[in-house]
Formats: sequence, C-alpha cells, structure tokens
Amino acid sequence: MLRLKYIILTGIGIIYGYWAWTGPVTGLKIRYGDSGLMWGTLVFGLMFPYTAYFIVNLFREQKKNDGKKRSGED
Repeated sequence: MLRLKYIILTGIGIIYGYWAWTGPVTGLKIRYGDSGLMWGTLVFGLMFPYTAYFIVNLFREQKKNDGKKRSGED
C-alpha cells in the first residue's frame, strides 16, 4: 500500500511540474526574462509544494505515547 502511495504522489508531482513549467513559469520567463524564470521556479517549484505538504501534515492524526515504555527500556 505504501508503494502505491509513492507511485501516486510521484505521478501527481510530475503532472504538477509539467503544468507549472509549461504554464506560469514559462509565462514569467517570457514577460520578465531570467528573473521571472528564477522567481517562477522558486514559487512553483518550492513554495507551493512545501506549503501544501505543511498544511496536509497539520491535520494528520498525532500518535500518543500514553506514558508507556517501549519494550527493552527500563
């Protein structure tokens, strides 16, 4: 199941990367030159994916230790 999750996430990442490169990043490069390419890559390549990752992990259920010791600990 974990392998399927990684395959799906990789596919989504490839589709997002293709969309970002052919759409907004290229548009920024055409309009602003190399500076637009740099900022477009920074925003669409780093900021959006990491922000989405952070937001998804905010709502993930946290595992509680409940004060129990792990096996092998004194």
